[in-house]
Amino acid sequence: MAPSLTVTVSTSETLSSSGQTVPRNFAGFSQEIGHASVYSANGSFPRASLLTLLSALQPRHATEPAAFTIRLGGNSADSSCFECAATMPCYTEPPSKPGCSGNLTRAYLFVLEGFASAASRLHGVNVSFVLGTNLGGAVDPAVGARLAAAIGDLKLWTPAGPIKALEVGNECDSYFTTHPKSDLSSFAAYEKMFASYLAAYKAAGMGAHRIQGATFAALERPFFDLGLHSYTRQFQADLATLSLHNYPLQHCFFKKVSIDALVARRSSHGVASLYAPFAADAASAGVPLVLGEAGSANCGGAANVSDTFASALWAVDYMSELSKRGIAGVNFHGLGSTAPYSPISYHNVTDPFDPPAVRPLFYGLLAFNEFTANGSSWRDATVDYQGFREWTPASTAHAVTDRNGVTRVAIIAKDGDVQQPVNVTVRIPCMNASVCLRRGCTASLVRLVARSGGLTAKDGLSFADQTYDGSRDGSPAGIRQSEPVALVVNSAGGTWLEARYATDAASLTMLTLSRLCSGFG
Repeated sequence: MAPSLTVTVSTSETLSSSGQTVPRNFAGFSQEIGHASVYSANGSFPRASLLTLLSALQPRHATEPAAFTIRLGGNSADSSCFECAATMPCYTEPPSKPGCSGNLTRAYLFVLEGFASAASRLHGVNVSFVLGTNLGGAVDPAVGARLAAAIGDLKLWTPAGPIKALEVGNECDSYFTTHPKSDLSSFAAYEKMFASYLAAYKAAGMGAHRIQGATFAALERPFFDLGLHSYTRQFQADLATLSLHNYPLQHCFFKKVSIDALVARRSSHGVASLYAPFAADAASAGVPLVLGEAGSANCGGAANVSDTFASALWAVDYMSELSKRGIAGVNFHGLGSTAPYSPISYHNVTDPFDPPAVRPLFYGLLAFNEFTANGSSWRDATVDYQGFREWTPASTAHAVTDRNGVTRVAIIAKDGDVQQPVNVTVRIPCMNASVCLRRGCTASLVRLVARSGGLTAKDGLSFADQTYDGSRDGSPAGIRQSEPVALVVNSAGGTWLEARYATDAASLTMLTLSRLCSGFG
């Protein structure tokens, strides 16, 4: 028997029990702080192909500009300092310090400003940056305070400016192994030092709500994690966001990670359930919780896992589950790098015309942004499985309704043991289904698929019949296509409409129902 999925969208007009609306900047990026050349190879002209790719992440039917938060931090933040360039000196040229192997300059800030300006001016896309500062390598608040002062001098702190916030250190809960000389291995020591850094940054001109706090590696250090409640409230007036990191697969310590482990629901639903209490606690203090650094697998990702079609399907499920549980955003790490987990790679960042390598993960972000556009709120959706051999199938579905009354249902087929097409039935509530059809309720479908290889595919991907394979300038090839899907009245009482179709065993299909389907009879 062919496997089948029956998705039933909630009959309630209350849009999801969680009531979460997806922010337009939910899906973002992260990278090591020293990699500004991805934005401009020569320090003057913004990289055109990256601007084009970011603009592609703005859905065609969006009614407001796309927005992206890009966090520059990572391990390199704890070895970088704002030491200034000879051509653009600080007011007082500081001596070189231990732990400052990377030198950030005002020219670095100009690159970020130029890129954000070009994104807005040329593509109508809002880009803002979160910058990491050194806590573990050079335990000296003055190092980051010089950066805060320079941002103010250049007027980049303004509401429309490109710098959103600063981080103080990276994965500070791991300093007992990564930076033992910092003497910040306890939460009490970290909190005290954080307060001194914060005071220095504010004295240098940083305003309220300009810190992305915590930046902890994971929920694996209970003495740090339990301190977040008091920390969030103590520094509430200074926090823009609270940041925790997450990689479902631990590639640093366990070199053998698998596609099956990535697509399993524990890598999406399980992760979201773990982070949900921290999101709720932070929200009660008025501070959004974000995953400021995330990806499929840590330590660069895992080849043949993080760079496959499986990562695209996982990403949509992962972000959906996190958003439902109150997480306010996810920044995928590795932007511009050649590491397996990178969504967009450049092999020669010094060449402004180096063509981008668009990885499968990018397609996941593309699909998610279209799925959740226009202030979408989550709808409850249940899935009935038939013909799946696994006791807990990896395949799943999510549903939203946007502010315009358009409902979208994403069906994510990602069970590795399924080798034949999956029959899909989507049931939509309507108190009088025949009336819904007569007044013009219609449905259409777009597909995210791989030409061959299923979950293991690294190329040959397309979304709505468009592909980025071979793109030299960040533009897709092919004409965007959607397909109409017939709606029929369910025989059980006439209060449901059904859409039926088949999809690849590894695929994402997005069913869109017009606003005339959303009156519930």
